[in-house]
Amino acid sequence: TSVTENISADTFSNSINHIQHSVLDLTVLDSIRQSSGTNANDVIAKMIEDYLKNVAHYMEQILNAIAINSTKKLKQYTQLLGVYSSNIGAINIPILCDKLANLPGSELITEGMDLVLELDSEYEKVIIALKQELLSYVNS
Repeated sequence: TSVTENISADTFSNSINHIQHSVLDLTVLDSIRQSSGTNANDVIAKMIEDYLKNVAHYMEQILNAIAINSTKKLKQYTQLLGVYSSNIGAINIPILCDKLANLPGSELITEGMDLVLELDSEYEKVIIALKQELLSYVNS
């Protein structure tokens, strides 16, 4: 059983690492770490914590904008989420936000909801990866 447990733990760890590298550009966090000096881990941990705390609000506002068919609000919140995500190293969220921001009003409900589902899936992966990163900064 211990061999199976080790394999399972390794497999899980490998999948987390794969998710991390496919959704986060770790060079962004590395450059922040290098420019932040001696308290780099604290700076990055704070950035990640802020992102985890605030991004759900942007996601909610994006859904609300689509529900009320507001291209103006959709553009506002997708741009905020895109920039915020880019600053933390998220790779695909800014791309999806850009696609959403540029949707014509006539496609908000159909195409917009498909993109939001894709965005939500990507968001969940980024959250997992950032929590993993946060653990590595807190434990080092």
